[in-house]
Amino acid sequence: MTAVPQNNHQLNQEFLSLLHHKQITTHFQAIVSLSDGEVLGYEALSRGPEKSWFYRPDRLFDHARRLNRVWELDLLCRSCAIQNARETIGKHKLFINVDPDSILDPKFRKGFTREQLKSVELDAATIIIELTEKTAVTDYRHFNRLLRNYLDQGYRIAIDDAGSGYSGLRLIAETRPDYLKIDMDLVRNVDKDMVKRELLRSVQRFAQLTGIKTIAEGIETWDEARALMDMGVHYGQGYWIQKPAPVMGFPAPEKVEAMKAHGKLLTQLKGKSEGLTAREIMRQDATLQLTDRCRAAGDLFSENDNLQGIALLQQNRPLGLVMRSKYYYQMEKSGDAHRFQELPLGDVADLQPLMAGSDTPLLDLCRMAMSRREHQLYDYLVIHEDQQYCGVIPVALLLDTLARRQEENQFSAT
Repeated sequence: MTAVPQNNHQLNQEFLSLLHHKQITTHFQAIVSLSDGEVLGYEALSRGPEKSWFYRPDRLFDHARRLNRVWELDLLCRSCAIQNARETIGKHKLFINVDPDSILDPKFRKGFTREQLKSVELDAATIIIELTEKTAVTDYRHFNRLLRNYLDQGYRIAIDDAGSGYSGLRLIAETRPDYLKIDMDLVRNVDKDMVKRELLRSVQRFAQLTGIKTIAEGIETWDEARALMDMGVHYGQGYWIQKPAPVMGFPAPEKVEAMKAHGKLLTQLKGKSEGLTAREIMRQDATLQLTDRCRAAGDLFSENDNLQGIALLQQNRPLGLVMRSKYYYQMEKSGDAHRFQELPLGDVADLQPLMAGSDTPLLDLCRMAMSRREHQLYDYLVIHEDQQYCGVIPVALLLDTLARRQEENQFSAT
C-alpha cells in the first residue's frame, strides 16, 4: 500500500525531498529475441521510494511537470540507471526512457549522458534512448535539432508505446528510430483478437520495409508470445518472459526452449501451408470441468471479452464445448439467470464438438470445420492428443493462418 498524500503542499515537499536525496531505484526487465530467447538488452525502469505515493513512474513525471522539474527528474533517473547497470550490462543494450519534455527543457544540458557513461567506462553504443509516444511534441524542428545531439554521439533511438494513440506516426517519421516498441494494450490478447493481429501485422510490414526492429511490450502469456512470433515481431518483453527486478536476470530455461522450438518450426514451415498442423496454431485457453457450474463460464466470459468459447473436460479429457453466444442465449431463454448459473455446464454445453488430433493438417481442419451444420460453423475446434486436451482453434484463426500462408507463397513466387 502506498501512502495517499494529504494535500498538495505535502506532495510537493515529498517530491522535492525525493529529488534532493536522490531516492530513485532502478529495476531492469529483459528484452529478448522472440526467435531464440537471446537477451538483446534491458529496459531501465525507475521507481520512487517503495511505500511512497511516487513509487510509480507515471506519478513521478506527472508531478515533475506540475513543478517544472522534468529535466532534473529525468537526469536523476538516467544517472541511477547507468550507475546501477555499470557492472552487469556487459555486451547487452541498456534501454533508458527519456521524456521528450526534458529534451525540450530550457535547462537541457548537452553531454550529461556522455559524462555519466565515461565515469563507468561504458560507451554510447550500449545505450538505446527510449522516447515515449505519450508525450506530444509540438515543435519538431527544435526537437530534431536536440535529438541530433544524441544521434551524432552514436546513441540509438527507440519509440516507446507505439500505437497508444498520440502523435506516434509523426514521431516515428521524424525520428526514424532503430526500434519500435509496441504498446502493451495492443499486445494484450493478440492471440485472441483478430483486429489487433491485423493491426500489428501492418506495423510489422512497415517495420520490415523501413529496417526498424519491433519490440512487443507487456507479453503475459505463451499464446501471446507465439502469436507475435508468427507475425514476425523481432523482440519481446513482459511478465511472461521476466518480471522487472533490481538485478539483471535471464528468462527461465523452459521459456527460452519454447521460443527456440517455435522459432525453428517457423523456419521449417515458412511458406509451406501443407506442412502446418493443428499443433502449430492451437491456443491453450482456460478450460473448465464438465461438472462446473454455469456461473464459472460466465465469470470467464466476463473477464475476457475476446474469449468466445471454453472447452469442457473430465479430468483432462475433452468432452464438451460452450460458446459465448449460445451460453447467453440459453441463459436469456431460461428466464431465470440465477437458476441457470447454478446448472452444471454439462447440461447446457455441446457434448459433441468438433474434435481433432493435434497432428491433423490445417487444410483437413478447414474442410472439417466448413462441413458442419450452419449453426456450428464458427464454434471452436477442440484439439486433443491421445484423448488428452491440448488446446482450441477458433475458425477465424484457422482461416487467417491459411490466408497468410497463401500470401507468403504468392510473394515467394514473385
